[in-house]
Amino acid sequence: MGSEVRPAWRHTARPYHRLRRLDRQHSVVRWVARYGVSSTLIFGYLSLLGLLVAGMVGALTLIAAAEVLRAVPAPTDEIPRSAFQSSKIYARDGSSLLYEVIDPAGGSRTVVPLHDIPMDLLLATIATEDAAFFDHPGFDVKSILRAAYQNVVERRVVSGASTITQQLARHMLISARERQQLSYTRKVAEAVLAYRLTLALDKAEILELYLNEIYYGGMSYGVEAAAEGYFGKPANQLTLGESALLAGLPQSPALYDPRKNIAAARARQSYVLDRMVAQGFVDAREADQARAQPVKIVPHRFEMHSPHFVTFTWEHLRDLLGDESLGRDGLVITTSLDPHAQRLAEMLLREARAELREAGVSNGTLVALDVPTGEIIAIAGSLDYDDESISGQINQATVVRQPAGLLTPILLAAAFAQGRAPASVVADEPVEVPDGQWIWVARNADGAYQGSVSLRAAYTEGRFAPFAGLFRDFGGDEFAAFARNAGLRRLRRQFAYDPRLLLREGETPPLDVAAGYATLARGGVYRSPSPLRNVLTPDGESLVLEAPGRSGEEEPAPAMSAASAYLTTNVLMDSVSRGGVAGLRPSPRFRQPIAAAWTVSADDRDVWIAGYTPQMAVVLWLGNTNGERTRGERALRPAARLWLRFVEEALADVPPARFTRPSDVVEAEICVDPACTRRVSEVFIAGTDADFPRAGYALTATPSPTGAHTPGPAP
Repeated sequence: MGSEVRPAWRHTARPYHRLRRLDRQHSVVRWVARYGVSSTLIFGYLSLLGLLVAGMVGALTLIAAAEVLRAVPAPTDEIPRSAFQSSKIYARDGSSLLYEVIDPAGGSRTVVPLHDIPMDLLLATIATEDAAFFDHPGFDVKSILRAAYQNVVERRVVSGASTITQQLARHMLISARERQQLSYTRKVAEAVLAYRLTLALDKAEILELYLNEIYYGGMSYGVEAAAEGYFGKPANQLTLGESALLAGLPQSPALYDPRKNIAAARARQSYVLDRMVAQGFVDAREADQARAQPVKIVPHRFEMHSPHFVTFTWEHLRDLLGDESLGRDGLVITTSLDPHAQRLAEMLLREARAELREAGVSNGTLVALDVPTGEIIAIAGSLDYDDESISGQINQATVVRQPAGLLTPILLAAAFAQGRAPASVVADEPVEVPDGQWIWVARNADGAYQGSVSLRAAYTEGRFAPFAGLFRDFGGDEFAAFARNAGLRRLRRQFAYDPRLLLREGETPPLDVAAGYATLARGGVYRSPSPLRNVLTPDGESLVLEAPGRSGEEEPAPAMSAASAYLTTNVLMDSVSRGGVAGLRPSPRFRQPIAAAWTVSADDRDVWIAGYTPQMAVVLWLGNTNGERTRGERALRPAARLWLRFVEEALADVPPARFTRPSDVVEAEICVDPACTRRVSEVFIAGTDADFPRAGYALTATPSPTGAHTPGPAP
């Protein structure tokens, strides 16, 4: 249907950023041959036209033309483009749009090449805005005569007669203040600039620029943004009816806004279809079918999905690039967010609100990291983003909290790094900690002590005193440095580091806890949590983004040895096998190994579950935004249900994996009773197992549900 118009440009495909200039001499020769007029005579032609129509007004036009000549760019000058394109943030699948970052001073724009714009929309635009588009040098003489006559009759400028090229010139090359002025001077400027644009660009390039620059209302600039904004689809999927509706908007976006006045929009659409029929672009039957099609306008699209994650991502990217105008740069940002995992996290937190409220909990956060890469899979930053009573818009994943017992596995890893083993014996007795004129005593929760116990038994039985002593022997500052290196980068305490750090004195955000536990799962290698997978400029160039742990090395320096991390994982898995996660066991159908820790801070304000599989590290924090106490241990069971359900459903389709045992970790049998009639198998870093005699060394043994044994010293 449109092949009779200009078949040469039907398949034109020059992208916006690679527009080429036509040679000026060639352009002048072309237009002189066609119109019998040179580029230097065009301005006199305009002025003479003005004199014939309006007498003295034409003289003023001549003066205006002279002024315009000094100001307009030459055809060889670089023609400016719009200052912004909106950036888009996608999930890791590259298709799920999380948010389009809108420039508050502009709007939404996505530049597309001409071949991605449907022919129906091209023809509808030409039929409506400039039917003689291919037959004039940027301005239409007949339209100017008609408009001039109307203006003289009305004694004011009432008709514009602007072609597509003049509209483009006005939009790109005339200031916003001048665009608001209805004057002969501005109209002459438009015509001159339009002619210069025609010399510099071919018709396909002008049309491509126009369709990417013009305003369609609803904060949408260009056809791609308009198609997405009004119909929720890319421009290349528009129907004839949708194309006709869009083509009618630029003349008056507010008047024909389909969200506010669908009747006016449909009437304008019908007018556009009539113009297409008149130009022979479609026949009457096609136009009638397009009119009969229902128009489905989607809600305003600038909704932010997964807002905590999106906000975190944008701030992270701005910190990396140091650019405050990223919203205007047209970046295509592919994040690490897994849509399924994110929806699951948000749903589980939302569904658990009633049960958690009974446990004294009003808020919480869940963070999931991909273990191999450190990428952030999901962040549900609060129980309800829109609930102001809990400050729901604050991302609790980045707020510092008391990690309490979640630091104990990190302390275990530090001890193993110094040569200890799960079978190593430590004192199980109260530990005194000087505090000015007072002495603070670290005690076991049940008040019972065994005198000495293995590290494995101390952890699996929930004894605090042995780890308070271990912390004191290790050194507070040394442990804090080890923990930060493992991933708890913001671990802090107001005063000196002492064993109280393991109860309530320390502070670190849940995201850092997830990073630290992912380091254990990864075999001791720290990777900075990142929400980004790729960032592309509008030209398709991939930006190189460097962050701690992502410096371009094949493998970052380990925060601890793989052996130390594996021994820690082994102990945490044993703890899960004995009592489940906070008393709850994984489903028998779930075949992934789980290493996990759970704790309640000493003041009952923070309830935590943190753990990992070989594929994913997950941290759940529950508490109250206002700092009120929870009901402590009572909140652990619903927390465990929530955590386990997330892990099991998020990994339901992931093949089972195992934690890889490093080559320098050995398994050896050690004695359980004084006569060594019973032995158990234990893991060691190679060489340290020699410290544990195979005979004559009495150890207590506590059977575990898996059949393994936990060695400990005989009384």
